[in-house]
Amino acid sequence: MDLIYEHPETFELLFPTPEQEKVRLIDLRAQLEQAFKEEPWQDLEIETISLELKLLLTPLLRDKIEVLRILEAHPSLYYNDPAFMLYATEVINNESVSFDSVPHCTTLEIAFALSEVHQLLVARNIVPEIPSTFSKVVAYFLRQEGYSEPVGVFNFVPKEYLVEGQLPEDTEAKLKAINAYLYRMSNHVHD
Repeated sequence: MDLIYEHPETFELLFPTPEQEKVRLIDLRAQLEQAFKEEPWQDLEIETISLELKLLLTPLLRDKIEVLRILEAHPSLYYNDPAFMLYATEVINNESVSFDSVPHCTTLEIAFALSEVHQLLVARNIVPEIPSTFSKVVAYFLRQEGYSEPVGVFNFVPKEYLVEGQLPEDTEAKLKAINAYLYRMSNHVHD
C-alpha cells in the first residue's frame, strides 16, 4: 500500500520587516490574540504560530513569543527570577539571547523592560508586587552606573541601596536619558 500525502495548500512565509521584528510585546500579544481568536496561542507550537502569521520567525521573534508565553503563564516571574529578568530584558530590548552566557543589561534596557512588563500586566488587570530581592538586583545595576537616587521607573528602589556622590545635574541627566530611551524604544525610533 502506497501512502501518498498531497497537501492542497502551499505555505509561503514572508521575512519580517525590521518593524515587525522590533515589535513591542504588548503589540505582539494583540497580534497573536487577533490571529488566534478560536484557541489560545500560548498552547500552540512555534511552527504553527509561524504558519498562521505567514511569517518566518527569526530567532528574535521566537524569543519574544517565548518570553510573552512565559509572562502570560507566570506574570510575576520577571520580578521573582533574576535570571529570567536578565534574559527577558535583552529580548524586550530587541536582542536575541544566548544561553551560553549571562546577559549584562544597562539601566536604560532595564528601564524599558520594566515599563513593557508593567504595561503587559496592567493590561491584564494585574498589579505587580515588587519583592525586595528584585529591588536589590536592580539596585546593583544602578550602582554600577553611579546612581545615588532612584529616578523614573526605578522609584521603587530604596535610596539606601544606592551609592552617594551623584550630583543633582547627574540625576537630571539620568532621568532625561531614561525618558529619551523609553520614547525611542516605544515608538520604534532607531538610528
